[in-house]
Amino acid sequence: MKKQLLAAAVATAVAAPMAATAGDVTIYGRIHSAIVNIDCDGACNPNNRAGSGFNFNAGLGHADFDGWMATDHWSAYGIKGTEDLGNGLSAFFQIENHFNSTGAGGAANGRNTFVGLAGDWGKIGIGDNDSPYKKSTGKLDIFSMTMGDNNQIGFDDHRMEEQIFYYSPNWNGFSFGAAIGFHADTGPASTVDADGVEQVSVAATYKNGPWFASLAYEEHSNEYVGAPAGNDEEKWRLGLGWTANGFHVGFIYEDGEDTGGAVGADYDVWQLSGSYTFGNNVLKLAYGTADNDTPTQTAILGSDPEQVTIGLDHKLSKRTKVYALYTDYDSDVAGSAGDYDALSLGIWHNF
Repeated sequence: MKKQLLAAAVATAVAAPMAATAGDVTIYGRIHSAIVNIDCDGACNPNNRAGSGFNFNAGLGHADFDGWMATDHWSAYGIKGTEDLGNGLSAFFQIENHFNSTGAGGAANGRNTFVGLAGDWGKIGIGDNDSPYKKSTGKLDIFSMTMGDNNQIGFDDHRMEEQIFYYSPNWNGFSFGAAIGFHADTGPASTVDADGVEQVSVAATYKNGPWFASLAYEEHSNEYVGAPAGNDEEKWRLGLGWTANGFHVGFIYEDGEDTGGAVGADYDVWQLSGSYTFGNNVLKLAYGTADNDTPTQTAILGSDPEQVTIGLDHKLSKRTKVYALYTDYDSDVAGSAGDYDALSLGIWHNF
């Protein structure tokens, strides 16, 4: 009996610090699946635009497809945590993985994975993470990770591998972030830049009451984009938003130069969006268009694509919603090749 009591006491003593440590770690994620009816003219291929995560490939013989599909939209899970190091300093980490909720797929550490330190001065980290440029307008993409994601019309977002990043604290509504990405083994085939720096990304944001504004810049070296004899690829982005009394209006503009390292391969793209929240419902509408003078963008998106999306979200709880949306995409290619329209009925659960 005494041995049993002693064993229980030891187990409790050992488990206590373990439980305290485990308390600093959070398991999180989302499962996002949808039933989609898509009418695809010619060689349309929405999953070539990374934002939607739509699991469809016209190259597999689905040209002129008109039918229903079940698809995943960037479902993911991960673990994250912090440790108090004392004197206002803390350590933080995150490991995130994506998976296909309607089929096989997914890769360990396939998404934002990093470790770093934080204090009153901000936070600094190393790893694989969305660039400050991408994050600068993330909240303005009201159809993010759906068939209406604004990457569909050409907004160019990157997750920067092998990066070191810094994010400032909030100073009366103002904050900024910066990141440097080194040569990425998983990036485009390239010759390593002489100084090893392949990507630079900076962004500043300001939020005051109902108003939001952001300005961001990103550069990819000519070696990184696979054009050792070409120019560096550059782009900048402006974001504006207003939210009050259930209404939200957002505007994003992006200008890209020397895309793919090709001189004169420029583009610009913009999107205007709005939403209205009433009860547990959110009615949303977005229109976007682009002017492409780049072979790469034109091959994927069309020369002057346009997209209109309308949708309705219904919140079942703080973590679960269902939605319906309709999107129409015009690639501006002769003969309507690449055009599509789609009805998507989805469920999104966060945990």
